[in-house]
Amino acid sequence: MNEQHLEGYLHLVQALLSCPSGEEAAILNANSELLDAGLVQVMTQVAENLAENGDKNAADFLQSVATQIIELVEKPSTTESQQDLTFLLQVLQVVSDTDADPRVFYQFLQSNLDKLDVKLSAVLQELATTLLSEANAEKAESVVSVICNFGNLIQQFPLGRINVNIELAIVAYQIGLSFFKREFYPENWALCQKNLGRAYNHRIIGQRSENLELAIKCYQEALQVYTRATFPQEWASLQNSLANAYSDRTLGVRSDNLEQAICGYQSALQIYTLTDFPAQWATTQNNLGTAYKSRIRGDKAENLEKAIGCYQAALEVRSREAFPEQWAATQNNLATVYRDRILGNRAENLETAISCYQYALQVYTRETFPSDWAMIINNVGIAYQDRIFGEKAENLENAIGCYQAALEVRSREAFPEQWAATQ
Repeated sequence: MNEQHLEGYLHLVQALLSCPSGEEAAILNANSELLDAGLVQVMTQVAENLAENGDKNAADFLQSVATQIIELVEKPSTTESQQDLTFLLQVLQVVSDTDADPRVFYQFLQSNLDKLDVKLSAVLQELATTLLSEANAEKAESVVSVICNFGNLIQQFPLGRINVNIELAIVAYQIGLSFFKREFYPENWALCQKNLGRAYNHRIIGQRSENLELAIKCYQEALQVYTRATFPQEWASLQNSLANAYSDRTLGVRSDNLEQAICGYQSALQIYTLTDFPAQWATTQNNLGTAYKSRIRGDKAENLEKAIGCYQAALEVRSREAFPEQWAATQNNLATVYRDRILGNRAENLETAISCYQYALQVYTRETFPSDWAMIINNVGIAYQDRIFGEKAENLENAIGCYQAALEVRSREAFPEQWAATQ
């Protein structure tokens, strides 16, 4: 190793150790010509010196980077794949350095949106395999914890492509489950199962029916640890999530799935009381109302009355002032039940439905929520089409106006199914 190369390696190492968090990837990319076996040798020596002097975090970071450079040196790869590895290393470092602070992490991701790509899922798996193969038990647990925290953060990241974020989260939780075995880490294992189930429930890639089955399986696994007696809040949360999955399930018998959903919501409400957990109670009441609205078993009229009761209960907490979006969503749900209601006066039910839809439109405007606005405008059209009060001709003109307005958003290109329904 000549003196010039050694000086370059040392300068690069110092730059990595002293730069602000988030800039390491740019530094490595700018010095790609130095990413070779010589740099690995220098990094390893510096890391050993740092560890001897008590700076374990810096030593671990350098050793992790050195490990990845070894992979790049030993395996021919493109510049793009090198950048992916470097970027993911930096991502995990930011999660670790900030204790998974979402504000700092999301700011970092926002400045690197162009690097978030679905191929990173495979890169993350390879990276984890490499890091864990060379780590002792304590270090391995720390690495996996960071990866799982990354999964939590990326799944909730509001920017970028949702499908990419969810796929990365799924890989992160799968890595977690490969390390956190139930017999040794029951709570970590259950938490990974719960989070993985949530990711599958929202997954875009793959068949919706298959993803829901995977979600249900994960939730059921988590419930083996999160029992009502030992973890009542987690148990209630899982009951609600499992009920949501059964409510949306396409495989199996639809009537059975809805009964499972109703049972799950009712179980969650044993813990989620109005007094102790008002927000969760209201959400579960809203979800239970939707299940009753769709219920196949039992008396249809009675089921719709139960749905109305659930929605009205949810609105005790979901006020427009405190929860405007949730208030509007429940108003829309309540309107749809009144539109289909069997008991009571048909004409009055339709007037109530129209009023509830109009309440919802106070929040779901075309400018802020175009898709939801179009859905509700379409629903208002249906109510006017069936309306009994008022002039029939005027009601039909109002219905036509609503459908035409909905089609301004529900284009054939953007929303083909909704476009066809409104047509």
